[in-house]
Amino acid sequence: INDPTLRGNVRFKYGIEHIWAPGAGGGDDAGHRDDWQTRLPGLSVSGRDVLTQVIMAALTDPFAQFRQTRSRNGNVVRTFEYFTFRQGQRLFAIRNVRIVLGQNGMVITAFPLKNASAQSLEM
Repeated sequence: INDPTLRGNVRFKYGIEHIWAPGAGGGDDAGHRDDWQTRLPGLSVSGRDVLTQVIMAALTDPFAQFRQTRSRNGNVVRTFEYFTFRQGQRLFAIRNVRIVLGQNGMVITAFPLKNASAQSLEM
């Protein structure tokens, strides 16, 4: 996963630096931190390490269900309908997360959609 940074008070436009930047919606002046912290109740996405683990869980889950399209600039857009993520002893079914990959395979952005959910699968 890309983690580029710029010097000073400027955030990078892609990668973990962009995704974990404060704000919601990911516009020019906002990241997706608030999206991750509010749209998946029950799952604690409390830092960059957990965020990276959730993204990698989606990308490496062999049973993940997703739709894939390609944007005009050639980036791959994956909308995950379902994947699993283990946080400690708890297993979650996570639904409705979008991850955009650059042509080089690096993660550009990732965010839960408005109808996202994280359901605990513990009995």
